[in-house]
Amino acid sequence: MNFSKVKEKIKNGYPKGTDRSLSYGTAGFRGPANNLDWVMFRMGLLGALRSKSQKGRAIGAMITASHNPVGDNGIKLIDPNGEMLEASWEGVATDLVNAGDVDVINVLKNIVARFNIDASIPAIVYVAQDTRPSSDILSAAVRDGVEALGASAKDFHLLTTPQLHHIVNVQNGQFGSSDELDALAQSSPAQDASEEGYYAKLSEAFVSLLRLRGEPSAENHYETDIYVDGSNGIGAMKMASLRGRLTGGADVKLPTIRIFNDGKAGVLNEGCGADFVKTTQKAPKGAPYNGGIKHASFDGDADRIIYFYFDEAHAFHMLGKGKHSFGSCLTASLCFTTICF
Repeated sequence: MNFSKVKEKIKNGYPKGTDRSLSYGTAGFRGPANNLDWVMFRMGLLGALRSKSQKGRAIGAMITASHNPVGDNGIKLIDPNGEMLEASWEGVATDLVNAGDVDVINVLKNIVARFNIDASIPAIVYVAQDTRPSSDILSAAVRDGVEALGASAKDFHLLTTPQLHHIVNVQNGQFGSSDELDALAQSSPAQDASEEGYYAKLSEAFVSLLRLRGEPSAENHYETDIYVDGSNGIGAMKMASLRGRLTGGADVKLPTIRIFNDGKAGVLNEGCGADFVKTTQKAPKGAPYNGGIKHASFDGDADRIIYFYFDEAHAFHMLGKGKHSFGSCLTASLCFTTICF
């Protein structure tokens, strides 16, 4: 494997920016966005090697700092099955990021030898980001790292974290020729490894669930309205997209999804979002005090959701005291409108 381009990029574009030790955990790497480009570059390198180690299956690289302030950012890698990076590779990520600039090539060679990686296997990394102002330049750094090892990077640009997990999982679950995948996507949009495929799968499943639920009535006390706090982030954007794709028939009563903190005026995670609601035990900015109406709050990358409501006296109540958060937020929010209250 030729590492000459990696060496040149480190020297002229991505020198290490701190002597502080960093550790890859469940949330990946996070920190101030103005000192992360070199971390992103190295995670691009690791994503390429991880893909090669998995016989060329796609690896995800999600650029986000979730509920952190807008000035932070971060990255977490997604394995071919759509789950978090395998635990044994977390230490590998930590070692690579903490290596001195002159030691990076040796660390990469050790990874290749340790996991018996065939350098000739083509590799691909799917890259996506949230709405933070820093995400564009950090995404470019990840792609630079991927391409420095001769691998391919596919940029999905703006996605929620669950969307990228889903796309990686679907792509690798189908793992076949591009012609075979295109044919499958045309025959069943819900099987397409794309954002549109994600919406198709969720909307089809949700409408089917609504049909099982039956028509709203005085007997079942079903309230179709739900207010969604988008945390002024990617969740607001993608919930609006999903909402626009929900279609039913005469036998289906679709929910009325009202999105606030939609990013048009407020700041990401500032006085809003799932983490704010859970930690302060308060409603987010802009929440309408409608007694009995369902409310939901996403976090910054829409992989967590908190539910709450106001009673008739406008008192705030959080369901489950925040203990019952959900991972695939767009799915959970829609299901909640169907089966609760």
